[in-house]
Amino acid sequence: MVVTCTSFGINGIDGYKVIVEASARTGLPAFDLVGLPDAAVKESRDRVKSALTNCGYRLPSAHFIFNLAPADIKKEGPIYDLPITVNLMRLSGYIRADLSDSAFIGELSLSGDLRGINGVLPMVITARECGVKKIYVPYQNAREAAVVEGIDVYPVPRKEHYPAENHFGRRDGNAARQALKVKQDFIRRIPARLFSG
Repeated sequence: MVVTCTSFGINGIDGYKVIVEASARTGLPAFDLVGLPDAAVKESRDRVKSALTNCGYRLPSAHFIFNLAPADIKKEGPIYDLPITVNLMRLSGYIRADLSDSAFIGELSLSGDLRGINGVLPMVITARECGVKKIYVPYQNAREAAVVEGIDVYPVPRKEHYPAENHFGRRDGNAARQALKVKQDFIRRIPARLFSG
């Protein structure tokens, strides 16, 4: 099974589209990243696994392979933590929503919080130009991202901004039915369309 989601990178002052592909196969547990990742991107395997574990998820015992396309452009920084997490949760059966019109950027902490990143504005502009309708960003970057018209911004907050059971990755039926939108202010609840079926 192969799943994909959209993300973005930054080259100088310009954003570019990145397709994050993920596949799982039976075998010894492994977590491989390909597509010309730098050291910070490679380290995402540990951040992602720790974040999901600390959010109460159990990952299947499988060999996971993640490809960051296009493979001929070097991917830099921790901004791919969130799309990698989303794909891993899709492969594990925790996310069932259609994400074809969405994009994801953000760095994860070991506890599952999202941390602010650099270069959000050009990435969101590029996302809009690529026809993306919704983009999920760290809550710290929400105001910057919301400057761009024509795209819905969903900030993923820190865990202290909502009850522990609604922490990013937690399965909570009520939170999962509340699709929230921001343009000029923060949202302090989980962007739950991810978990709606």
